[in-house]
Amino acid sequence: KLQSALTGKTFNDVELEQGMIKAFEGDLKHGCMGRSAPARLDRALELANEFNLEVPTLQKIKDNL
Repeated sequence: KLQSALTGKTFNDVELEQGMIKAFEGDLKHGCMGRSAPARLDRALELANEFNLEVPTLQKIKDNL
C-alpha cells in the first residue's frame, strides 16, 4: 500500500512478498535489524500516516521494539 501511494503505481502483492522471502532466504544469518532499521520504520509510519494508510503490522513491530 505504501509503495503504491509513494509511486502512484500498482504492485502485485504476491510477487512483492515472494521477492522479500527470496531475499531473506538468501542470507538466513542476517538479523535484519541494523542501526538504521528503527529510523526507517519511523519514516514508513510517518509516510503511511500522511497517506492515511493503515499499516497494522508495521505499527505492531514498532510497539514491540
